[in-house]
Amino acid sequence: MLQNRGSIMPSDCVTIRWYGQACVTITSPGGVTVMVDPFDESIGHRLPQVRPDVVVTTHDHYDHANVEGVPGSPRVLRGLTAVGAWAAVDATVGDVRIRTVGTWHDEVRGGKRGLNNLVLVDTGGMRIVHCGDLGHVLADDQVRAVGEVDVLLIPAGGVYTLPPSEARAVIRQLAPRRAVVPMHFQTEPLTLRLEPVEGLLRGLPAATRLATNELRLPAGPVERTPGGPRIVVLGWKSAGE
Repeated sequence: MLQNRGSIMPSDCVTIRWYGQACVTITSPGGVTVMVDPFDESIGHRLPQVRPDVVVTTHDHYDHANVEGVPGSPRVLRGLTAVGAWAAVDATVGDVRIRTVGTWHDEVRGGKRGLNNLVLVDTGGMRIVHCGDLGHVLADDQVRAVGEVDVLLIPAGGVYTLPPSEARAVIRQLAPRRAVVPMHFQTEPLTLRLEPVEGLLRGLPAATRLATNELRLPAGPVERTPGGPRIVVLGWKSAGE
C-alpha cells in the first residue's frame, strides 16, 4: 500500500532529499517515496519524520539500517539477508523499480567491514544510484550490472568508505549523465569523524552548493551533460530549519 499518495501529489519531477550521513529520500513523479539508509540518531543527526512507502538498506550497520525508527509502516527491503549475504533486491512499487548490486564495504572484499550494496532506483525516466558505504573501485562486472546512470549519490568522507581519490574513480567508471551528489561526509552535528566534502571536490568541476537538502530534477530522459555531470552539494537541513 502506498502511504504517500494522499499527501504527495504526482508531479513532473524526481525529488532527492539528503538528511545527513547516507540517509536519502527519493520521491517519484507518481508520489512514491523511497528512503535509503535511515540512521540511528546516536550519530548526531535527527532522523526525518517522513513516512516513506519503501525503506531500503545498503547494509546492516547502525548508521544505515535504523528501519525501526522510520515512521509509518513502509515496505522494507534489506540489502543483506539474515545470514549476511547479498539479498539481490528487485522490486517494483508504483512507478519505481528498486534493485541492488552487491559490493563490499572495504578494499579487501569485505574482510574488514563486510558487504555493501549499490541501490538502483529507476523512476521518471532516470536511474539514481545510491552507493551506501562503498569501499572500493568497482569491478568491470559491477559496472555492467549497474548500467547507465543519471544521478550518482556517492560517499565523500573517506574513513569508513573509499577515499576521495577512489570515489572520483567510481564517478569516472559510472559516468552519470545528470549529477553527482556527495553524501556521507563530515557535517556539523555528526558525532562520527569523517573527512569534509572538499576532499572529493578537488579535481572535479566546480560544485553547485544548495542551501537546502533538496534537489528536483525534471522527469524524462536527457542527453549527457556537456563537460560531465553537475556536482551538487546539498545541505543537510530542509527548507525552513
